[in-house]
Amino acid sequence: MAKPEDAARAETREVLIGLRDALGQPPLSAVMRLVVEGVLDLLGEGNIDKRLAARDRLDAVVAELDGRADL
Repeated sequence: MAKPEDAARAETREVLIGLRDALGQPPLSAVMRLVVEGVLDLLGEGNIDKRLAARDRLDAVVAELDGRADL
């Protein structure tokens, strides 16, 4: 049985896809999709330790995207 947060995440993804399609935008790249899903995880997490871990994962992905990973 699916957990409520999994269902909520799937519903949010469907809304974002519908919005993207309504605006006539192309699909997101795999990396940008990971960033968006990371933001959703970050916003939806109630446990502070898990929220901080999600923030750190998201920061690492964004750092790699904008070249900060070399610092």
